[in-house]
Amino acid sequence: MIRQSLNVPPAVVPHWVEVLACPICGSGDWRPFESLDSDSDGDRVDYRLCNNCGTVYQSPRMSEQALDAYYLSDYVTEHQRAESVTDKELRVQAGRARHLSSLISREVPAISRHLDIGSSTGKLMEAVRQAYGCESVGIEPAEIYRSYCAGKGLRVYPDVTGLSEASEGRFDLITMAHVMEHLADPVGYLGELRQRWLNPGGALVAEVPNLFGHFCLERPHLLCFHAATLRRALEVAGFRTLRVVRHGAPRSHLIPLYLTAIAKPAREPTIGRARSVARGVQLRRRLGMAWHRLTSRLLPRWAWLPLPELERVP
Repeated sequence: MIRQSLNVPPAVVPHWVEVLACPICGSGDWRPFESLDSDSDGDRVDYRLCNNCGTVYQSPRMSEQALDAYYLSDYVTEHQRAESVTDKELRVQAGRARHLSSLISREVPAISRHLDIGSSTGKLMEAVRQAYGCESVGIEPAEIYRSYCAGKGLRVYPDVTGLSEASEGRFDLITMAHVMEHLADPVGYLGELRQRWLNPGGALVAEVPNLFGHFCLERPHLLCFHAATLRRALEVAGFRTLRVVRHGAPRSHLIPLYLTAIAKPAREPTIGRARSVARGVQLRRRLGMAWHRLTSRLLPRWAWLPLPELERVP
């Protein structure tokens, strides 16, 4: 699952691999999309656009071993700029947890067991447990967050293997907030969740940065999703998408920073032929980033909301 670092000892120097086929549809037909220059080591990160299904994916990318090392060592300090859980982090996650819990409540009437993948500080686990009175279990590779959750009495494993070793059963709800963009094989991972860990009548909730609203290109983001490719990934993995919500919660009223999908296992295969949407992706990306910059400059108080409160104010 999620993973590792760039400033690692020589014995664990990252190895790069070329991605020969789109991770979602398997096509090898692609065109250059955008590149990202790294401030830390001068390396450039390149993204490709699949001409078949419109998926944006990184190639070359770090190998599985390099990714594992990265998430175990530098990811938290590199992206949170801190070596401990911060107040900003807790407040953003509290606001996100309230928003996701609200979306879930509209589609999922009852939950007895919940699994949160990429659980971080456990805010979503707490929100779902409070809303449904259910058991909530987490997966989080970063030790700093697992220790924080343990101090709050939350049960969190480092990876899916930990669930198996602990003989955990299936779940009625699986949540993945800002996880799929980190996965080298999101379709395979989602398929394993559906077959092994999700009850047949259960629900999956996945949130990702929105390619048409969020800058989102960064080294650990192996894929960048828009609504069509998020739906496609779920479909190929054997899910039926109930809805995809574009929103900025909890950070913006104006910028559609995120996509949240709610899906259930499909009773029968629903996958159809991929629609070629690649032609419009680069234009929509440019328009989305122009809107992001314009509103940030002209309407900053609406474009960027104050940090959420840790607890909802009555």
